[in-house]
Amino acid sequence: MAISEEFLGEISCTPRFHEKEKVRFVLVMPPTPQIPTPGREFLLRTPVEGVTYIGSVLENAGYSVEIVDLRPQAEISIDDILRNGKTVIGIHTTCDSYNFLEEFTRRVKERDKDVPIILGGPLCRLCLKY
Repeated sequence: MAISEEFLGEISCTPRFHEKEKVRFVLVMPPTPQIPTPGREFLLRTPVEGVTYIGSVLENAGYSVEIVDLRPQAEISIDDILRNGKTVIGIHTTCDSYNFLEEFTRRVKERDKDVPIILGGPLCRLCLKY
């Protein structure tokens, strides 16, 4: 069965304009102490598919999205992340990011206990204190 262009036109949509009253999503890639094997350094510079997929879906739904990649640097100001009120933080978890996750989530919750933090990735089933 062939898919008609009419059907595709009915189910597809164009990105919506950002609405200022909507929530702002900040997607965080944590720092990593891993040193890639020679020739695979690109792993620290290229986008992570899951994070970029989620960011694209949120942006197409009209939300403001910011991806903060801490792989090349390890410092971020919580004030910079929470600068615009309605913020939801999504963090990609990896096996070597546990210490960062614990410290980062603690600092965010100390600053604003009502900020939702969503974990995704290999450690998303891990329960943090916060």
